[in-house]
Amino acid sequence: TLSPILHVLRGIRHHPSFAAEIRPHIAGLPLEFTRVVNARTIMSNEIPDMEGPDQIPYCIWYPDVALEATYRMLVERYPQMRYQVGRACAVAGFDGLYRELNLRPDVSIAEEAQDNAHQPGSRTIFDLIVAQPTRWCIMDDYTRTIALEGEDAVPPTRFGLNGDTAVRSLLDRKHRFVEPGSRSEFRARELGHSYLSSSGCVPLTYNITEDWNIDEFTSGLLPPTPEIRSLLWRPLPDDLPAGNKDVLILLAAYYGDVERYTRLRRPHPCSSAEETCIIRGIHHSTPFARWWFQQQKRPSGGMGYDARHPLDVFNIALCHLYRACRARLIMADDLSCLVGPDGELETDIPCQIWYPLQASAATYLALARRFRDVTECRYVVYAAARAMVVAGYYETWTTLLDEFSGADLLPVEELFIEAESAPDLRFLADLHRLREERCPEVGIAELRRLGEPCGWSLRQEATRRWVDWAAAKRREGEGVTTGAEWANDGGLYGEGVEGVSAIEQFLAEDLGMPGVEEGK
Repeated sequence: TLSPILHVLRGIRHHPSFAAEIRPHIAGLPLEFTRVVNARTIMSNEIPDMEGPDQIPYCIWYPDVALEATYRMLVERYPQMRYQVGRACAVAGFDGLYRELNLRPDVSIAEEAQDNAHQPGSRTIFDLIVAQPTRWCIMDDYTRTIALEGEDAVPPTRFGLNGDTAVRSLLDRKHRFVEPGSRSEFRARELGHSYLSSSGCVPLTYNITEDWNIDEFTSGLLPPTPEIRSLLWRPLPDDLPAGNKDVLILLAAYYGDVERYTRLRRPHPCSSAEETCIIRGIHHSTPFARWWFQQQKRPSGGMGYDARHPLDVFNIALCHLYRACRARLIMADDLSCLVGPDGELETDIPCQIWYPLQASAATYLALARRFRDVTECRYVVYAAARAMVVAGYYETWTTLLDEFSGADLLPVEELFIEAESAPDLRFLADLHRLREERCPEVGIAELRRLGEPCGWSLRQEATRRWVDWAAAKRREGEGVTTGAEWANDGGLYGEGVEGVSAIEQFLAEDLGMPGVEEGK
């Protein structure tokens, strides 16, 4: 099982004597053991024999740093490790050796130096890098890769410091081991999300030590710093301040801010709330929906998204994501989303297509007509009918009733729920008439249901639940401090968060606004 493997890897990295005992026996073991033994050997001021790139460790500065002379000899023997040595210099404050390496300004080394700025040498390294107008991302802590081959071809970073580094202080944050789930891919070095626990929690962010920072306990959540919190309402600077940027990722996803989200996102969800924030953002932002919709699978089987951010790392099914995109695009009067990449009519169509935006009456009528004869998508006709009731499109509603006679359109319970909340009483009168004409022997409760009812009254109740919940948290003195509380309310979207939610309460707290319990 995975548990003893990770425990042994951790023991090797943290205990020189244990590493020395294991070293003679690593020949038949997975390469992770070789790399960790070599890392421990370097940190113990010895230069190991490494025969290939698969034996070269990524992190050679935790939990200990070697002497400056050791790192100098290491890079002389293994010049391909110059960026690892540069990173170690940022941790230890060896600014003299860093200058000798003549490295490109790397953002991960800069962020490491920033994290260790209490040492004069580290501060010097930080100042040297941030003073450069152009910087690169040579080291990738998500995948434990270093772009050495074709280094000249590596493009400069679009931004400066972006909070994508497993800095030294983060490595002291531990995770109690939990058995991995079925989607875990241990030893998949190219994947940054290879350890998902069976409890369904999100993957850990970094694994540069190859032992997932496991321990007998789990460190508390890392709250955002005041500098990070201030960016909830301020423009993002070229260089993000030090700290946990997850709250900024959630906020960008929640409001559907494409520019912010594409810059800040990690290769995998930062918390279980990111998925629901994305769904909410898609429903409320047409550009965000269009951007996500373009990330879908292509007919060739390839994927149109950035390979560093694979969609399948989300717990939510991809069909839910695309369904949310189609919902927003339909609400924006764009029916091109109904046609798949192969030119065929899509059959995974959302039921909720009227909130937070109503499409034009012509769009809903065209939608119903298009799916009239598609047996597996007959529910789309009812979705269009419900949207007409919500939007108050009575003339289009009457056209729909005239065109869809008999069993093509029955007065199901969801339509009654919407009509009872509608200001125009003619909708409810029409439904009672239809019930007498088309199914007089069947009661309303016996009519088939088409998804959870989402009438205006239910939306108001869902919003009220969020406000009451946030008020209770504030009264208890807990506040809303992390993304962990921004969970799915199970209400409006089925896979999204409500309009007035904990994230907005969190933002209000940071802005110093009065609490909802004060009634202001």
